[in-house]
Parts: sequence; structure tokens; C-alpha cells
Amino acid sequence: MKTLYGKIEVLSLMLVITLSTMALITIPQDNDVEANISDPDDYGYYWVDNKDPDPKVEYSWIDATTGGTKISDSMYSSYSYTTVSLPFNFTYYGNTYDTVYVTSRGYVSFVDTYVTTSYRKLPSSGSPHGTIAVYWAYPYYYRYTSGGIWTLSGTTSDGVRYFVVEWERGAYDLTYEAIFYETGEIKFQYKDTQATSSSYSNGGYTTVGIEDPTDTYGITYSYNQKIINNGLAILFTPYHPKVSVTLTDGHGSDGYVVLAGYRYYNLHVDVYLDGG
Repeated sequence: MKTLYGKIEVLSLMLVITLSTMALITIPQDNDVEANISDPDDYGYYWVDNKDPDPKVEYSWIDATTGGTKISDSMYSSYSYTTVSLPFNFTYYGNTYDTVYVTSRGYVSFVDTYVTTSYRKLPSSGSPHGTIAVYWAYPYYYRYTSGGIWTLSGTTSDGVRYFVVEWERGAYDLTYEAIFYETGEIKFQYKDTQATSSSYSNGGYTTVGIEDPTDTYGITYSYNQKIINNGLAILFTPYHPKVSVTLTDGHGSDGYVVLAGYRYYNLHVDVYLDGG
């Protein structure tokens, strides 16, 4: 399965196996750093951002204003939404959707068209349900503001399809985007978080995070915290690395075999992704 955070690099592995008679194998590495990563919610979603240290996700801005579709021209109020068809079925918290509601207030939902500026920590009961808050706050985008809201479809170099929603400039000159990958992962990217009103700059009076359609599960990256800077990328993913260790008969190269009961065994370690 191709996922953004699924390009696994084993940076640190200390594996010791003991068998009934005598066996010992150690594969040491001296790198013990870990990504800036959250604890998962009760469903399994968690976030990884592009802040140091490695491993981290990549910030790579996708400009939906070039070759994309401007959808905000159909929004005649600062409290507006528009329904957008997705180019592929998207699975989110176990449910599959082919349309999304994009709002003028920096968030989207697969199940709710309610538009409000009452940002809050996620998950939270009450409308809007199933909020995917890219920059949920007072700043707005619609037909009569500069810039607008754009969508764009594409495919990564690995052959994974994606769909972009970009909020460009708007009433407070903020620019950011959400990228939906057919793997079920979502990436938020922030190009310009310096608002014309400093109160809304860098995540002030803003919620960034996700929640499921029943408001039962969810995870907040920031809530009224000025930590959303230019060049920030945040990936929300349900996939978790798992490790499987197997032993088979044979004579592997030195350092990759286990001696047990006067026999040699090849050591094979698989790292794979589970979840979704």
C-alpha cells in the first residue's frame, strides 16, 4: 500500500531474540530520533508534521490556482459552502464519500453544510459535524473577496491520485490548502499565515484538526495557538507501522542469522502499515 507516511525508513532497530537453547542476535543502530508525531485518537488517526527532527512529512505546495477550478464564484455570502464531487471515492473514519462540502470559513465536511465561525477543539459535539479544519476561523473567502477557493486533481509520482482544496488570500490574505489522497490520508499545507489582522495570524483564534462524522473521534493540532507558520505541512493518517519477525532454515550472511539448537536460521524482518 502506497501512503505518504508509509515510506518507512528503519532509523533505529535494536532486536534481540532468545530461543530455548542458545540464540542471540543484535542489529544496533545509533539513531534514536523520532518524528514530531501525535498520539492517535481512539479510532487510530494521528498527525505527523514537517518540523524537525526527521523522519517528517514533506512540504510541497500544489498551486490549485494554475489549472484548477475556482469554486468560490458560486458563493454569494461570507457564510457559504459549495458541494464538490471528488475524482475518487475517499475513505474517512471507515466511511466512503464521493462528494465534499467546502466552506468559506476554512474547513470542509463530508456530512454537514453548516457554516460558522465558532471554532473549537476537536472532536466537539454539535454542528458542523465531521469537521476537517484546515484554518477554521473568522477569515472568509467568497465571490467578492480577493483570491478565492480553488480545487485541483492530480496524481503523485508514485501513481496516487489526490484532490486539492486551496483557500487563496480571501478577506485577510491567508493562503493554505488541504490535499486528499486516495489512500485516505489528508495533508494540510500553509503558504501564507500572516493575516492583515494580526489576531488571525499564525493560527490565532483558529482551530486546526479533524474529527469523525459522529464527533466521537478526532484530534486537534492547534487551538488558538500561534504555531501555524509559513511552510508548515501536517499529515493526518490512520496507518501505523507494524513489525513482523520470522525465522527460516538456512545460512544467512554474518550478522543476520540466529543459532538455535546447533542450527542456523535466517532472520527476516518485515515492516508494514496497518490501519485505514
